[in-house]
Amino acid sequence: MITTTIKASKEFNVGDDSGWQVLQKNNSNMYLKWADKNTFHVGDSLVFKYQNNSVVMVDKRGYYHCNHSSHDRVFEDGNTVFVLDKPGFYYFESGDFQHCKNGQRLMINVKDSNFKVSSFGVSSSVSPFLVLIVFISTVTGLDLIHAKTH
Repeated sequence: MITTTIKASKEFNVGDDSGWQVLQKNNSNMYLKWADKNTFHVGDSLVFKYQNNSVVMVDKRGYYHCNHSSHDRVFEDGNTVFVLDKPGFYYFESGDFQHCKNGQRLMINVKDSNFKVSSFGVSSSVSPFLVLIVFISTVTGLDLIHAKTH
């Protein structure tokens, strides 16, 4: 049996081109929408880009109550990177209470990045790359093995 592990590693700019900013009342769910359209895995990172603002990682209670008093590190450097090192929920908010109340907070769910690809009965001389192609072909329904190039 051959087993190959694939690790995720993607950098996400929080808020895309808008970055990490104070939200207007008519756009208070911007970060909820942003998180919903992305899939996060262990090994990925979040980049918070901002000016005249801050970001702090909080726990669930801190997220829902806009309270980061139990967290002693508020980042204010304008370009803060958090590496997502374990699966589960992560919570972030602005270090400014009113900004957080207006929606400048983010909750994401990080999925495990280790995907095991296995092939039974294959000799050890078969390339792990080939096993990966077989796995992708099986999952997507694409015939990558017999695909012809012109």
